[in-house]
Formats: sequence, structure tokens, C-alpha cells
Amino acid sequence: MRSIALAVCALLACRETTPAPDRSLVTCGPCEARAGGFDRVRVRVVLRDAAGQPVAGRRLAFGSEDAGVTDGDGIAAATFGSESPGSRLVQVRLPDGTPIGAVAVEFFAGSFPRVELSSP
Repeated sequence: MRSIALAVCALLACRETTPAPDRSLVTCGPCEARAGGFDRVRVRVVLRDAAGQPVAGRRLAFGSEDAGVTDGDGIAAATFGSESPGSRLVQVRLPDGTPIGAVAVEFFAGSFPRVELSSP
């Protein structure tokens, strides 16, 4: 009897969870960076199932880049740089092409304003 209970628990633990794009979240931070390869933007995904639970161990593609696998909290991230200024839309997808979400990032020419603080 005990072996049947263990077998049922093992089967339930091995069940693959289906990601739910409408419950998942794609964000960036920072979403702006200098072009020319100086800075990078970071795109982060929290992959969840229909019940809102994190989905671990799923491979994701960020744009044309294969970014890796979600961790135990359903989180994966990738960083991007650009040699030229402009807006980019980074689309996050499962390997089968299912879209999870997208975020717009901006690469600009020039530099950030520099602020110097001093105290007397």
C-alpha cells in the first residue's frame, strides 16, 4: 500500500506544467542604455502556469537568443547591448514558438548626464 502512495506522489511530481503567457510577466530594467556596446539592458521573465505558480526548468528564447532555463521561481533573464542607436522589441518565446510576452528597449547615442556631488 505504501509503495502505491509513493508511486502516485512520484507521478504527480514528474508532471510537466504548461506555462500560461497571460499569467507570466516580461519586464526590463534598465530599459534604456547607451549604444556602441557600452551599456546593456536586462530583460527578465517570470514564467507562471494557469494557477499562477512558477514554472521551473523551461527553456526560453529572448529575441533570437537562447537565454537559458527558468529557475525554481520561474525566473530567467538575458542582457542585450547594441552597437547602433534605436528602439528594439525583445520577444520572449518558448522553444516551440509560443509567445510569452515582449518588451521595448531603447539604445541611444551619447552619454548619460554626469552629476558630481560634494560636501563642504
